[in-house]
Amino acid sequence: MVLAGLAVPVAGQGGYPGLEDGVWEHVELAPGIAWQYAAFERLNGAPQYINLLVMQADTAARRIRFAASGNTNGIPRVNPDITLDDANYANTRFMRPSEFAARHPALAVVNGGFFSDHPEEVNSGIFKWQGTVWPFTREEPEELRFVGSSAFGLDAGGNWIFKNREDNAWAADWPEAVSALAGAHRLIDGGVIPEPVKSGRWRSAREIRHSGLRHPRTSVCLTNDRYIILLVADGRHRDAIGFTLPELAQLMHHLGCTDAVNLDGGGSSTMYIDGSGVVNHPSDNRVFDREGERPVRTAIVIVRGE
Repeated sequence: MVLAGLAVPVAGQGGYPGLEDGVWEHVELAPGIAWQYAAFERLNGAPQYINLLVMQADTAARRIRFAASGNTNGIPRVNPDITLDDANYANTRFMRPSEFAARHPALAVVNGGFFSDHPEEVNSGIFKWQGTVWPFTREEPEELRFVGSSAFGLDAGGNWIFKNREDNAWAADWPEAVSALAGAHRLIDGGVIPEPVKSGRWRSAREIRHSGLRHPRTSVCLTNDRYIILLVADGRHRDAIGFTLPELAQLMHHLGCTDAVNLDGGGSSTMYIDGSGVVNHPSDNRVFDREGERPVRTAIVIVRGE
């Protein structure tokens, strides 16, 4: 499938049941960037609603920014390459993805990593932008050890890289990465679905509730043919049930992903597109509409043209 010169790597590739080519709507947002969305009556035996941002990897390296809101140690922390005209932005601990979009030259925004209520920590697991490490939660309690356990980012050459946390804490600040954002479970590692996602052998009740049940999901991957895919799947509604982590990993594997990370999901899962607004059905208001955005700490921003 080719959309205005952009090869879009979905189209039922890998034979995923129900993932037919014809059900997807395709919108080219910019050269090398496409938005795709579809409602499925039966995908994994249940209704689903999925949005994708599909970007050529080199385009994504130029256009993606990791953004965080809030104060740390009393010092306003904002991305140094973004000009902000709203002084209150630096004093806001949580913002909705649409609010991130309003304060950035955003073509699209997707929610980012997990976060806690700690006022000085912007992310659970490493958060790094253009060589600067922002305060983040380095070690989670045992029942939440999976949170912040893997990350993706860019090296100095603009290459997309993925890493698993060592043991239960980020002891180092991933020096190979110039910019990095942690999520939770690694969904795909070198083309393989790793444990415990493959078997579903979760270690705590919290991990079972998070990973073994169907929820809204946000994830990111690099494909074998050098695309970055940002995926937002709705859930917690009869019109969109959501995915377990094994189901999500299988879906991304069939989309051609070779490395993938699960980002914050549930009520946080949101995709915003410039000119269309929120395009999924965030679940925080328990209604299948566009109004249920949850305020978050971090976001993945795709900036407008260069």
